[in-house]
Amino acid sequence: MQDSLNGNKESKKSKKKGKKNRKGEREGMSFAGIGNAAAGTALVDTVKNIFTQEHNKPATKGDLLKLVNHLNRYQRIKDLEPNMFGHYPYLDLETGNVIYRL
Repeated sequence: MQDSLNGNKESKKSKKKGKKNRKGEREGMSFAGIGNAAAGTALVDTVKNIFTQEHNKPATKGDLLKLVNHLNRYQRIKDLEPNMFGHYPYLDLETGNVIYRL
């Protein structure tokens, strides 16, 4: 009866040590495993990039800077009335011209 108890203890200890392959050696990290993980990650990122629409992709710092520059370039002129088409007057700070936009 004690042999069966000792046998159970040994099997529990072997499970704690790690996963063993057929030869009884412990499996570890290998260059092939790392390469497979990297290739899988690259494949998933590529597929995700292909199927994600442009307007659903996250904005970058460059996109935000472009937006800020665009918003700062045109300043609405509140003293002038809209033209006959309903376009509002804006001052283009880069050229100094008044333009009409929606």
